[in-house]
Amino acid sequence: DKLVNILDIIFDLIAIYGQSIARPVILLFAITLIFGCYYEEHLNILIGCEDTTDNGFLYSLSQVFTFVSFDLPSVTHKELLKCETIPQVSYLLRLLQGLLSFIFLFLIGLGFRNRFRL
Repeated sequence: DKLVNILDIIFDLIAIYGQSIARPVILLFAITLIFGCYYEEHLNILIGCEDTTDNGFLYSLSQVFTFVSFDLPSVTHKELLKCETIPQVSYLLRLLQGLLSFIFLFLIGLGFRNRFRL
């Protein structure tokens, strides 16, 4: 019962019960930037890329839109998964970003559905 109340409060704060499009968009953009900054700092460890000027943000976008094929040059998932220097926290953060992105994309779609409902 308490968990349902907490989820209800979070749903109200984030999306005003599916009525807001702006809040989920802002939150999605914010987590993309936050995780992009993390990837910017740690991208050479994650995928062996030395020039990380814009790659951190692009890598973060690739985690948001996992259904769109995207890969940084000269990196395959086999190479990424073979590397033992990748910190375990990076896997957790990528999973967290993917989960949050999915939730915010769903809430954006719900907001559009409610806005243009006939």
